[in-house]
Amino acid sequence: MGTVYGIVHQVQNGRIDLDIARQNVNEEALHWSSRDLPNLGYFASTGSGHAQLPISSACVRITLLPKTAAWWWGLPSSKRIVASVTEEWLTDDATSRRMRATRSSGSTLELAMRRELTLAGLRYRLQFRPEPDMRHRADFVFIRPRVIVDLRGCYWHGCEAHCIPPKRNAPRWQEKFAHNRARDRRIVKELESRGWTVIVVWEHDDLRVAASVVARVVRNRRTRAANRGSGRRSSFEA
Repeated sequence: MGTVYGIVHQVQNGRIDLDIARQNVNEEALHWSSRDLPNLGYFASTGSGHAQLPISSACVRITLLPKTAAWWWGLPSSKRIVASVTEEWLTDDATSRRMRATRSSGSTLELAMRRELTLAGLRYRLQFRPEPDMRHRADFVFIRPRVIVDLRGCYWHGCEAHCIPPKRNAPRWQEKFAHNRARDRRIVKELESRGWTVIVVWEHDDLRVAASVVARVVRNRRTRAANRGSGRRSSFEA
């Protein structure tokens, strides 16, 4: 993941022709990209150069910056661009469309789950970091009962029932999905070790049923906490 800064010279025959001024893409990403874009491997060591990006297969988003002052080397501001490299590898058009549609917040799945949790009478923190020293932002956090709800799309989180890796660069995609699954397990284990109850809701789950489960767990945890505070034993405790 990273950002490439450059100047667009032309867009012709399905290719973006640009000069690279500065970039923040890690070397591993450049290494894998260089399979189909040999010139990109050059930037790993020099940080500048020239490249042609095939629009049809490269996951690249071009955005014109505001027309204010000229860029730092004096080129016309109308030509300034930011090319946001949304993935480490090139892939097919269908996967590119899926990647462009991916949102870190406000997704269709999140909005649907928000609606169900609200109908269940629950109030929550949205996109909240439950532990300050962890980078993970949970989708829904119930702070006092210490309950977390994490949503997982079947594709990016590697659902074993519904995730079908792209055929192009298949080994690398399989490695990515395996890494994502391992990361998710590691995050859940760490949060549980700190006293959080983590409920995972998949894209293929019935969200109404999932919301009812979340509501039951949250209320049970609140009852336990209240009973511990009053010295009474909860009927939910073993």
